[in-house]
Amino acid sequence: MTIKHDRDRFVAFAFAAADAFLEIDRAGTITYAHGALEWLAGAGAGALVDQKLDGHLDSRSQSLLNAGIEHLARAGRLGPLTLKFQIGNGKQRAVEAYGTSLPNYPDRVFLAFKAPSKLRQHVPSSPESTDHQTGLIKPEDFKQATAVLARASRNEGEKLDVSLVDVGGL
Repeated sequence: MTIKHDRDRFVAFAFAAADAFLEIDRAGTITYAHGALEWLAGAGAGALVDQKLDGHLDSRSQSLLNAGIEHLARAGRLGPLTLKFQIGNGKQRAVEAYGTSLPNYPDRVFLAFKAPSKLRQHVPSSPESTDHQTGLIKPEDFKQATAVLARASRNEGEKLDVSLVDVGGL
């Protein structure tokens, strides 16, 4: 195993779990940005680097993030936190945020962001909603949850694409 191989593996794991990444210094200045940044903050990496992160968050989210960073110093990990990014035209985007620091970079905080699972919020969590043979959500409950999600997305002005795959034998 080479260091490059391990590095590539960790990058793949990170992208499997998150949509966008920001590195900030202890003053809250963005020093690195990568991933789905237009989705996250309404701007690309070039527009985000060297800006203060708090200029892209609502005030409650900034307070949460500051508390999370204080916790990070003690626990080595931050999150999950639900933060709201200002994405332009008065709109906000709620995201789940996670973070860590590295001993070799004590003045940096590494943040990962992903879309919260809206579908999961609308799916009943009762045992009656789960097919006991497959472990999957029962079709009627899934249809109901996607209908609620579609209405909520329309009301929020978000575009929603849903792809369904019928897997034979399940």
